[in-house]
Amino acid sequence: MSNVLPVPEQKRVWATYRQRFISLISIALSILAVIAVVTLSPSYLLLALNHPESSDVKVQGDTATESADAAKTQTLITTLLPIALATSSPVELIAAALDGRPDGVVVNRISYSGDSKQKTIVIYGSALSRENINSLRKELEAKGLYKSVSVPVGDLIGASGNQFTITLVTNN
Repeated sequence: MSNVLPVPEQKRVWATYRQRFISLISIALSILAVIAVVTLSPSYLLLALNHPESSDVKVQGDTATESADAAKTQTLITTLLPIALATSSPVELIAAALDGRPDGVVVNRISYSGDSKQKTIVIYGSALSRENINSLRKELEAKGLYKSVSVPVGDLIGASGNQFTITLVTNN
Protein backbone atom coordinates (compact mmCIF):
# COMPACT_ATOMS: atom_id res chain seq x y z
CA MET A 1 0.00 0.00 0.00
CA SER A 2 1.43 3.34 -0.90
CA ASN A 3 0.94 6.81 0.45
CA VAL A 4 -1.51 8.78 -1.64
CA LEU A 5 -0.61 12.22 -0.31
CA PRO A 6 1.74 14.39 -2.33
CA VAL A 7 5.15 15.12 -0.80
CA PRO A 8 4.44 18.78 0.21
CA GLU A 9 1.27 17.63 1.97
CA GLN A 10 3.19 14.83 3.74
CA LYS A 11 5.72 17.38 5.03
CA ARG A 12 2.92 19.56 6.33
CA VAL A 13 1.31 16.62 8.19
CA TRP A 14 4.64 15.57 9.72
CA ALA A 15 5.29 19.17 10.77
CA THR A 16 1.89 19.18 12.53
CA TYR A 17 2.75 15.93 14.35
CA ARG A 18 6.15 17.32 15.33
CA GLN A 19 4.55 20.50 16.72
CA ARG A 20 2.04 18.45 18.73
CA PHE A 21 4.82 16.25 20.12
CA ILE A 22 6.91 19.25 21.17
CA SER A 23 3.85 20.90 22.72
CA LEU A 24 2.98 17.78 24.73
CA ILE A 25 6.56 17.40 25.95
CA SER A 26 6.71 21.06 27.00
CA ILE A 27 3.37 20.80 28.84
CA ALA A 28 4.51 17.62 30.63
CA LEU A 29 7.81 19.24 31.68
CA SER A 30 5.95 22.34 32.88
CA ILE A 31 3.65 20.20 35.01
CA LEU A 32 6.67 18.37 36.47
CA ALA A 33 8.29 21.71 37.26
CA VAL A 34 5.17 22.92 39.09
CA ILE A 35 5.03 19.66 41.07
CA ALA A 36 8.70 20.03 42.02
CA VAL A 37 8.17 23.62 43.17
CA VAL A 38 5.12 22.70 45.23
CA THR A 39 6.93 19.73 46.77
CA LEU A 40 10.16 21.55 47.61
CA SER A 41 8.80 24.94 48.66
CA PRO A 42 7.94 23.96 52.28
CA SER A 43 11.48 22.74 52.82
CA TYR A 44 12.94 25.86 51.26
CA LEU A 45 10.74 28.11 53.38
CA LEU A 46 11.67 26.21 56.52
CA LEU A 47 15.36 26.59 55.76
CA ALA A 48 14.97 30.24 54.79
CA LEU A 49 13.11 31.08 58.00
CA ASN A 50 15.60 29.29 60.25
CA HIS A 51 18.76 30.44 58.51
CA PRO A 52 20.33 33.50 60.11
CA GLU A 53 20.82 36.42 57.78
CA SER A 54 24.04 38.39 57.62
CA SER A 55 22.33 41.23 59.52
CA ASP A 56 21.67 38.83 62.42
CA VAL A 57 25.37 38.46 63.18
CA LYS A 58 25.96 39.22 66.83
CA VAL A 59 27.81 42.31 67.79
CA GLN A 60 30.32 41.80 70.54
CA GLY A 61 28.91 43.04 73.80
CA ASP A 62 25.26 42.10 73.12
CA THR A 63 24.81 40.55 76.55
CA ALA A 64 21.03 40.04 76.42
CA THR A 65 21.25 37.81 73.37
CA GLU A 66 24.30 36.01 74.71
CA SER A 67 22.65 35.31 78.03
CA ALA A 68 19.51 33.99 76.29
CA ASP A 69 21.67 31.69 74.17
CA ALA A 70 23.57 30.56 77.26
CA ALA A 71 20.30 29.74 79.03
CA LYS A 72 19.13 27.68 76.04
CA THR A 73 22.43 25.83 75.94
CA GLN A 74 22.32 25.14 79.67
CA THR A 75 18.79 23.74 79.33
CA LEU A 76 19.92 21.45 76.52
CA ILE A 77 22.90 20.26 78.54
CA THR A 78 20.79 19.40 81.58
CA THR A 79 18.28 17.60 79.35
CA LEU A 80 20.81 15.57 77.37
CA LEU A 81 23.38 14.88 80.10
CA PRO A 82 21.67 11.77 81.51
CA ILE A 83 21.57 10.24 78.04
CA ALA A 84 25.25 10.95 77.48
CA LEU A 85 26.25 9.52 80.85
CA ALA A 86 24.19 6.33 80.52
CA THR A 87 26.33 3.30 81.33
CA SER A 88 24.65 0.97 78.87
CA SER A 89 22.19 1.30 76.07
CA PRO A 90 19.33 -1.07 75.30
CA VAL A 91 21.07 -2.11 72.10
CA GLU A 92 24.15 -3.23 74.03
CA LEU A 93 22.04 -5.18 76.53
CA ILE A 94 20.05 -6.90 73.80
CA ALA A 95 23.19 -7.68 71.79
CA ALA A 96 24.78 -9.19 74.90
CA ALA A 97 21.67 -11.31 75.44
CA LEU A 98 21.74 -12.60 71.88
CA ASP A 99 25.49 -13.11 71.72
CA GLY A 100 26.51 -16.73 72.13
CA ARG A 101 23.08 -18.31 71.77
CA PRO A 102 23.33 -22.09 71.61
CA ASP A 103 22.57 -23.83 68.33
CA GLY A 104 18.93 -24.71 67.98
CA VAL A 105 17.62 -21.54 69.66
CA VAL A 106 15.62 -19.16 67.49
CA VAL A 107 14.61 -15.73 68.79
CA ASN A 108 11.26 -14.61 67.34
CA ARG A 109 10.69 -11.33 69.16
CA ILE A 110 12.34 -9.07 71.75
CA SER A 111 10.53 -6.61 73.98
CA TYR A 112 12.26 -3.81 75.92
CA SER A 113 10.79 -1.62 78.61
CA GLY A 114 12.54 0.50 81.15
CA ASP A 115 12.69 3.53 83.33
CA SER A 116 15.43 5.14 85.40
CA LYS A 117 15.33 2.41 88.06
CA GLN A 118 14.84 -0.84 86.18
CA LYS A 119 15.10 -2.05 82.60
CA THR A 120 13.42 -5.25 81.43
CA ILE A 121 14.13 -7.27 78.30
CA VAL A 122 11.79 -10.11 77.34
CA ILE A 123 13.00 -12.59 74.73
CA TYR A 124 10.42 -14.76 72.96
CA GLY A 125 11.54 -17.70 70.85
CA SER A 126 11.66 -21.40 70.20
CA ALA A 127 14.27 -24.10 70.67
CA LEU A 128 14.87 -27.60 69.40
CA SER A 129 14.89 -29.01 72.92
CA ARG A 130 14.39 -28.06 76.58
CA GLU A 131 18.12 -28.46 77.10
CA ASN A 132 18.77 -25.61 74.66
CA ILE A 133 16.42 -23.33 76.64
CA ASN A 134 18.13 -24.26 79.90
CA SER A 135 21.62 -23.74 78.45
CA LEU A 136 20.59 -20.28 77.19
CA ARG A 137 19.27 -19.41 80.65
CA LYS A 138 22.52 -20.59 82.30
CA GLU A 139 24.63 -18.66 79.80
CA LEU A 140 22.68 -15.44 80.42
CA GLU A 141 23.07 -15.88 84.19
CA ALA A 142 26.81 -16.50 83.80
CA LYS A 143 27.32 -13.18 81.97
CA GLY A 144 26.45 -11.25 85.13
CA LEU A 145 24.87 -8.35 83.24
CA TYR A 146 21.39 -9.01 84.55
CA LYS A 147 19.98 -8.80 88.06
CA SER A 148 17.61 -11.66 87.31
CA VAL A 149 17.11 -14.16 84.51
CA SER A 150 13.79 -15.95 84.68
CA VAL A 151 12.17 -18.60 82.52
CA PRO A 152 8.68 -19.90 83.29
CA VAL A 153 8.71 -23.47 84.62
CA GLY A 154 6.28 -24.54 81.89
CA ASP A 155 8.81 -23.51 79.26
CA LEU A 156 11.59 -25.48 80.98
CA ILE A 157 9.55 -28.68 81.19
CA GLY A 158 8.35 -28.39 77.60
CA ALA A 159 4.67 -27.69 78.29
CA SER A 160 4.60 -25.01 75.61
CA GLY A 161 6.11 -27.18 72.88
CA ASN A 162 9.68 -25.82 73.09
CA GLN A 163 8.47 -22.21 72.91
CA PHE A 164 10.10 -20.04 75.55
CA THR A 165 10.00 -16.65 77.20
CA ILE A 166 13.04 -15.33 79.05
CA THR A 167 12.73 -12.20 81.18
CA LEU A 168 15.93 -10.27 81.91
CA VAL A 169 16.04 -7.50 84.51
CA THR A 170 19.14 -5.30 84.36
CA ASN A 171 21.30 -4.12 87.22
CA ASN A 172 20.82 -0.41 86.54
